[in-house]
Amino acid sequence: MKKIGLFTYYKSNYGASLQAYALKAFIEQSYQNVNVKIIDFYITRDYPIFTYCSSNPIKRVVKNMLVLRHYFDIRRRNSRHISFNREALELCRYDIVCNSLLEQIPVYDLYLTGSDQVFNIKNNDYKKLFFQQFDIKFGIKAAYAPSFGQSIFSQEEKDIIKELTKNFDFLSCRENDGATMLSEVHGREVPCVIDPTLLLNSEQWSKVMKVPETKNQYLLVYDLNGGVPMLNLAREFAAEKGLKIYCITRHPDISFIYKGIDKVIYDAGPREFVGYFSRASYVVTDSFHGTAFAIIFKKNFNTYIALPRASQRIKSLLGVCNLLGRIVDKDGPINTTENCFSIFDWESFENYRQLSIKYISSFIARI
Repeated sequence: MKKIGLFTYYKSNYGASLQAYALKAFIEQSYQNVNVKIIDFYITRDYPIFTYCSSNPIKRVVKNMLVLRHYFDIRRRNSRHISFNREALELCRYDIVCNSLLEQIPVYDLYLTGSDQVFNIKNNDYKKLFFQQFDIKFGIKAAYAPSFGQSIFSQEEKDIIKELTKNFDFLSCRENDGATMLSEVHGREVPCVIDPTLLLNSEQWSKVMKVPETKNQYLLVYDLNGGVPMLNLAREFAAEKGLKIYCITRHPDISFIYKGIDKVIYDAGPREFVGYFSRASYVVTDSFHGTAFAIIFKKNFNTYIALPRASQRIKSLLGVCNLLGRIVDKDGPINTTENCFSIFDWESFENYRQLSIKYISSFIARI
């Protein structure tokens, strides 16, 4: 049995947990005699409920009082996250701090970093771990779909990244801009590969999801930063089509903006999150992974661009799929006039996916 140690985010949100699961599941299901251990490097396993911090004590109290109204929902969500991490991720826990882990790194045949913003050079807490700044006696080092969290790089940043990534035997990136920059600084082709969630199909995801108990036809909103402008778009379309609105959010501190929404979901864990996408009649989201799961379950959707500076990975994916027309911003109309999967470029998408699988196979073949 070949052993892979996977260094990735899995704790902070739905996308992190699900991309970690997807990469582990895909590798173990696709290649014989390979076991993937996700390294649990977090100092604490807790999911805090009261997370709002402010130098203004009045704001802090008011925000946390709003959170308190949804205490039991948030507690249930956190419990579901912890259960999913324990059951689906099979975390490999080391009861030592991150810096000590670097000095006592376990023995694996492959040390794998990715996906998510594991190559964000502003993250000093786990930079050495994710960039694998440790010595190994044998085995190889690879990165699958890491993100830098930025699309423009200064020369100084390029020099830093070149130094941090020089010991990887296999390099890839989740975004085109990052892949292009890595290719430039290392003088070799570095592929842009697909997010791990899209390596699995709807049937594979159905094995881990929990479907909501509802007979309603609903438009699903997954709100990261879209807020009122995105909700207004969803309200307009839902009223036109006669759909209920269900909204998954992690913002109990601004729950007042969801007034009039038919169901506001604060308690979904990763399994429930996937289940709500599987049953939706339509999806409106400002999230990359919300967009990804709409594609996985073939749900008509629109992606709202709430943060233009962080939109590159969404545009990169939708460009491959010939669905840039599904993007909407605060100044633009929402395009709901056609079945988006009638123009979906399945050939381009599958080529992208197969290139990513070929890349995975290349480093699996080395162990």
